[in-house]
Amino acid sequence: MRIWGLVLLFPLLAAASDVNDVVANAAKAYLAAPATRTLSIGVVEHSRMHSYHYASPGQPAPDDQTIYPIASLTKTFAGALLAQAALEHKLKLDDDVRLYLGAGYDNLAFEGQPIRLYHLLNHRSGLPFDNQVDLHSVRLSAPPGTRFQYSNAAANLLGDILARTYGSSFDQLVRQRIAAPLGMQDTFAEPGAGQASRVAVGYDDNGVRQSGADAGFQAAGGLKSSLPDMLRYARWQLKESDAVVRLSHQPTYTSDDYAVGLNWQMLTKDAQRVLWQDGAIPGYASLVALHPQQGIAVVVLSNQLDRTTLGRLRVLVNGIAHALSADSLDVP
Repeated sequence: MRIWGLVLLFPLLAAASDVNDVVANAAKAYLAAPATRTLSIGVVEHSRMHSYHYASPGQPAPDDQTIYPIASLTKTFAGALLAQAALEHKLKLDDDVRLYLGAGYDNLAFEGQPIRLYHLLNHRSGLPFDNQVDLHSVRLSAPPGTRFQYSNAAANLLGDILARTYGSSFDQLVRQRIAAPLGMQDTFAEPGAGQASRVAVGYDDNGVRQSGADAGFQAAGGLKSSLPDMLRYARWQLKESDAVVRLSHQPTYTSDDYAVGLNWQMLTKDAQRVLWQDGAIPGYASLVALHPQQGIAVVVLSNQLDRTTLGRLRVLVNGIAHALSADSLDVP
């Protein structure tokens, strides 16, 4: 295993060496899998940001300039934009989506119960999985909000609604309303000058290059980002001091200890919380976990995907969080 440096984005404190050891041990175990290529791990610890990059033998090492497709983590950005729009009174979270589609969509309701905007980010809209869908052809089989059905089409519909609401593309909304205020210079859907060449090449478990997300993913999974940017984003989400973040963390669906906000999944037990979202597209996998009570967030970005990758990322993230704070909840 080759370790490509360590960058600490804030001044070192005594506890930083503990973080270094914890992450190094977790990364070593993850990289033992033969198909693994490279791995970038970030930790937010009480507002301090730590950045680590690893590569398997013979692989080009990533660094803070490396950009990864973040797949369904994009949906949490859509959630933040939806929360902003609601707080600015441009729309309401419980608006009937048909208010933004014009006439001819009577089919987007079940027995008088419509799809509402917040349903588009908790996977209970009833819309299909596909990235793009002819909304006129949709036939709902249950009241919106009652049945889980993973849907990229729903997130993309929300992206379209937000774009029309603000008169700007989803990419520009992310850049201007989230990335720029947080100092995130490498988060985008459409690359700028010098960015495309820094996107990590993705692979499957056989070492075959993968193309990542196609243009159809958009708000469902079309963003790319770097580890420093995602650490800034995770720190913003972790602190919950911004009304936008707090609203995006409010449950729109609950079942016992489990809840879903504006695409963030949440687990609450014994006054402890963990919020998370993962992402997977051909050649890439990612995961962000937030532990507000412990002041810890973990970000992992990878350029390899097979059927075991997301499970191994959860083990890695949970191991880091537990080592830093024994009472942290696992990402299930």
